[in-house]
Amino acid sequence: KVLVLGGGPAGMEAATIAAKRGHKVILWEKEENLGGKLLYASIAPYKGEIERLTRHLIKMLENSGAKTELRKKGSPEEIIKENPEVVVIARGASPIIPNIPGVSGENVITALDALSGSKKVGGRVIIVGGGLVGCYISSSLFQRVEKVVILEMLGRIANDLGPTARWVVLHRLRETGVRTETKVEVAEINKRGVKVRRDGNLELFEGDTVVLAVGMRSNNEIAKELEGKIKELHVIGDCAEPGQIREAIAGGFQVGIKV
Repeated sequence: KVLVLGGGPAGMEAATIAAKRGHKVILWEKEENLGGKLLYASIAPYKGEIERLTRHLIKMLENSGAKTELRKKGSPEEIIKENPEVVVIARGASPIIPNIPGVSGENVITALDALSGSKKVGGRVIIVGGGLVGCYISSSLFQRVEKVVILEMLGRIANDLGPTARWVVLHRLRETGVRTETKVEVAEINKRGVKVRRDGNLELFEGDTVVLAVGMRSNNEIAKELEGKIKELHVIGDCAEPGQIREAIAGGFQVGIKV
């Protein structure tokens, strides 16, 4: 009996493979839809392949014989009561909120808020973080707002992408007129925008909405609570270490053939 917590790419792949191998598999997903962060990634204008991948993973899961329960997060007590022999934790990751003055202001939202549309984004947008997520957000916003500026602490934009993917992303940023600024350290967020340090000097980038895209932290707290209480415990996907989609699916497959 295998209980999978989380219906993102890692969890769906683990559940599918384990069920195909003859295990009795139950997948609990706290949201009302399967897909996890894929649902956010598929919103970017040129990420239609992510939407197709999501549908494929869901279809494979449905055909595997695994049982899926939506809107069920699962507390440690509920998990132990279910009495599974194996628990696979694939609850993904949550946005990192940096310790910056003004980060809790009304004009500050997370990357997931921006992609999902759960919070209003308008006017001049400043994206803090120029990695994969920050670049994708700029692509989804540029047609809906006045202008977009990406602020990156490192020396180059999209540093977490391979050469080919990075070239495509940078080309799209140039096409859409997104402004990029590197080697800037955010010092403060206020109503006027974002104040940064660069080369020992303070600069102010004026904006109406500030989007935080500085990374993700793993949602693995429940693993610590279950240690020693479950016969076999696995932590996969972003829940183990935030990464890219292919890494999450590969981790799910590896656990699926291991249990």
